[in-house]
Amino acid sequence: MNDLGNGEPFEMLIHAGELDNLAGWAVENRFREVGGELFGIWTDNGSAAVQLVLGPGRADRREIAARYGMRYLGVWHSRGAWGTAVPADDDIDTTRRVFETALFSRFIIARVTLATTDSEDLPISPLRFSGTKYRTIVDIAAFLVERDHPNFRESHWVVLPDISPLAAAARTAGIADTPTRPLKNWRVTAADGVIMLPRNGIGCPDGE
Repeated sequence: MNDLGNGEPFEMLIHAGELDNLAGWAVENRFREVGGELFGIWTDNGSAAVQLVLGPGRADRREIAARYGMRYLGVWHSRGAWGTAVPADDDIDTTRRVFETALFSRFIIARVTLATTDSEDLPISPLRFSGTKYRTIVDIAAFLVERDHPNFRESHWVVLPDISPLAAAARTAGIADTPTRPLKNWRVTAADGVIMLPRNGIGCPDGE
C-alpha cells in the first residue's frame, strides 16, 4: 500500500451527471477490474475541472481534445468490492511511467470502491444482484500525482449539478459512451470536506 499521501489537497470540480455515469460503470463491472479516463481542463489556479468521464469502452482521445478543447487529466480505476480507497503502488507506478513517456506534469487517479449497507438513511435506490437486494454505495476518491513531488494530494471536491454541456455534446456526437444504467448511489470522499451544489436526487458526500 502506498503511504505517500500527505500532500496539500487540490480542488476538483465535476458535474454530478459524470459521477452518475462512473458509478454505473463501476456497478456494471462489479466483479472485475475496470476503469476509464477523465477529460477536462486545468484552471489558472491549478484546479482540475473534469468535463467528461469515459468508461471502459473505446473512445478517440485526439478527437475529444481537438473538437472540444479538453485535455486528458487522468484515469479512474475500480477493483469492485476488493479495491482500496487510496492509490495502490501499481497506480503510482503507472503514473510515473506516464511522466516518463508524455509531457504531463500532473495526473489524476480516481479510486473507486464498492460497498453494501443496510442503512435506510442514505438517499440511494436499492439494487438487486443475483436475487438478493442490497444497498450498494460507490465510493469515489481522487488523488493528484505531480511529476516533481513525491507525495500524492487528495482532492477537495466541488460537485456541480446536472450534466456537463461538453460531455452532453460529445455523447450526442457519438464519440463518448454512457453506462447501461447511470446511478446516483455514489459518495465522494475527501479529507477536508465536499462542496455539493444542489440538484434533485444527488449523491451524498462522505459522512452525510
